[in-house]
Amino acid sequence: MNTIDTQIIDRGFFRGSKFELTKWDRFVLRHTKPLNLWIHVLSMLMYFVAPLVALFTGNLWWLLGPIFSGSVGAFGHWLSGDGGVSLKEATLEVTVPFYVPLVFWKILTGSYFTYDVPRARAKRRQKSLHS
Repeated sequence: MNTIDTQIIDRGFFRGSKFELTKWDRFVLRHTKPLNLWIHVLSMLMYFVAPLVALFTGNLWWLLGPIFSGSVGAFGHWLSGDGGVSLKEATLEVTVPFYVPLVFWKILTGSYFTYDVPRARAKRRQKSLHS
């Protein structure tokens, strides 16, 4: 199990119950399909690498990368059918730039599909049973 505490960047900074879906859980549930994750790799590169390219080349057009990265991520959701996400959420949500790299770190360390996704799905099932 990965020990990175995602509660720190969840909305409200509160733990909630073990059945409550946190912001991280909702994010995980919408990021499970490989096509969507690959498109998010491109979006993450646009967000983090394009400003560096602008800095090193002096070409300010590269600064459009972070602006359009959210739209590319939203396109990934539309194309893959991996959970609904609004364009507003994809472009203005402050946790997304933290969560997307965290997803890829957890995939690389082996905990995303073995711990985070099953845990979020189990919490969603529990929540639906108690609603």
